Amino acid sequence: MKKRRHAKILELINSHDIETQEELQTLLLNNGYEVTQATISRALLKIYRKKADMFILPVKRIITKTQGEQAEYLANQS
Repeated sequence: MKKRRHAKILELINSHDIETQEELQTLLLNNGYEVTQATISRALLKIYRKKADMFILPVKRIITKTQGEQAEYLANQS
């Protein structure tokens, strides 16, 4: 199950402009994967370590941004 979920995460990252773990969680749910944010965070870290050369930017961005952090970042850009 974990390998399929990781493959789906990579598929979604490559086919959508995902900015937060919450967005990824929603997409996973829409694809039949009911997972917690903690599970997504762990999966992204594992994927990032294994596939850093191919997925470093989109995965790293999603690992570090929650919606709250994104809102704070945008507020500080003004």
